[in-house]
Amino acid sequence: MPTLTIQLPDGIISQPTLDEFRERYAALQQAILQQRTIKALEQLGEFPRNLWIKILLHISWRDLMAFRQYKIELGHAGLIDGSPEAPRRRRLEVLHKLQRSWRTPSFSIPVYGYLQHTYSVLSCGIMAQLVAADTIELSLLPSSLRGQLKPLLWKTITVPNVSNIMCFYVDPAQDLLVIQDSMSEPTYHGRTHLRSLEMNGNKHPLARGSPFLGAPSRSVIVQGALLGFPYLCGMHVLNWRTGNAVWRMQFDVAVDGCAFLDEGFLLVSETDRLCVYRLNPHAPCDWQYADRGSYVCSMHYPVLYDDITFRRTLIDQEARSYRSQDNAPFHADPAVRNLFSLTMYVQKYSQAEHIFHILLPATTIYKCIRRVISRKVARDVAWENWGPMGTRMFEQPTGPSKTFVSSSVLASQCLTTCRAREKERPHLISIYETNPMLVTREARKHRVREGKSKMIAQKILYDLGPSNLTAEYLFKDVITTSWPYRLVQVEVPHAVGDIVRTVLLEDSVLVQVIGNRQVHHTLGRGGAPIEDTPPCPRALSVRPEEIDWLRKLTGE
Repeated sequence: MPTLTIQLPDGIISQPTLDEFRERYAALQQAILQQRTIKALEQLGEFPRNLWIKILLHISWRDLMAFRQYKIELGHAGLIDGSPEAPRRRRLEVLHKLQRSWRTPSFSIPVYGYLQHTYSVLSCGIMAQLVAADTIELSLLPSSLRGQLKPLLWKTITVPNVSNIMCFYVDPAQDLLVIQDSMSEPTYHGRTHLRSLEMNGNKHPLARGSPFLGAPSRSVIVQGALLGFPYLCGMHVLNWRTGNAVWRMQFDVAVDGCAFLDEGFLLVSETDRLCVYRLNPHAPCDWQYADRGSYVCSMHYPVLYDDITFRRTLIDQEARSYRSQDNAPFHADPAVRNLFSLTMYVQKYSQAEHIFHILLPATTIYKCIRRVISRKVARDVAWENWGPMGTRMFEQPTGPSKTFVSSSVLASQCLTTCRAREKERPHLISIYETNPMLVTREARKHRVREGKSKMIAQKILYDLGPSNLTAEYLFKDVITTSWPYRLVQVEVPHAVGDIVRTVLLEDSVLVQVIGNRQVHHTLGRGGAPIEDTPPCPRALSVRPEEIDWLRKLTGE
């Protein structure tokens, strides 16, 4: 048994022998029970503490340190633990590989076939396509993270009692398939069905109520038991497990976009502001009108000049749902939204359209809600009270002709794609990382001082300080934003084709080009298997005092 020196209440025990094991064990047990700083023991509930201490005495402190380090790294990356198949140390290596891949994106560009006109892609790598008027095909996209190098067919569902599917949404975590089909009269009406994936398109066992009316051309959003969809100039939110409408609002004009902050708040992007409405999933409601001011708070966008003729701000949230997979070591937390993407279109008379992009962390929205509820600020929050410190705003490069911009969000990352119609300009994919802990740690590692930015090898930009945005004759004031971010930009070759849509996945980017081709850009070493990755250097995240405590706790 190795030599150990532990400070106990009765004195110091040094160089324990096998005969002294019981005495040392009893003293160690008493010392641990008296340490109020060990909060983990309070969370064990009815688990016998003597058994817990026996387990600790048979665990190496190095294993505990690796576990602690793995949890810290997951927190920095905004992820949670997944499959227990791989050892913790191996999962930490995979996590480091994934982080390196986003910092140094060398793309492999395999073409996997053609996409249907109606399809849905989830960030966990599941694609659903409408292959017939009543048939949906689900596939697993390639992922070097899971060791899958080719797309795999998961299942094909022929939905009963539905003849003309116009729009659908898939949530494998809840075994939910939301289908909207069209009705002959009136043409803007449709029925929304709640079906089960495992039951091959039959009615979901937890769903209540009959199919309800909706707008088949508008997509739905789902957050747990809540399902929201726009309808004419209104917005409906239903609890699909009870069949009750929990929020219904009528606006003067159609809203630009909606997103769930969580099951308690709904975000609605109007012309000049982002409104936050409170939800109660268990309380039915009646119709309300937006002019009654029923919002919790409204976060106003930057002020424009009065002669602006067109303004629209879209909001994108993560299309996420986690389906348990044995070979996925970790995944994004399905209960937490970290980032929203706002795309603002502004036009003045017949001038070219300007496109702005705002990275909006969820923490900024929660902070505004808390300040309004505590009455520290008025309910209508001006841009200067939330935008400069809580967002980052950019202007997308545009040309004289129409410019295409696509946005996608995953955890704390945002992907934007800008494609101008001019042939001489390449398509540009920008990947932003907005996790402050991760960005700040990497920036310090590369010796980027706070308040400054630095381009590293013409690939990565770390920006920790404020940046100014001046749009002549558009905004009344200079726009200053300062949320830290890391930017990696990739120019897509013209040979790929004209991009129609891009989706950010766990470890890759899905691209749809004209002609409905599916191009899957795998990050890292051209989609190299994880086994080919050299060992990662150990991250210095665990403090020395934690290492000493683990050594004493495990008797090494």
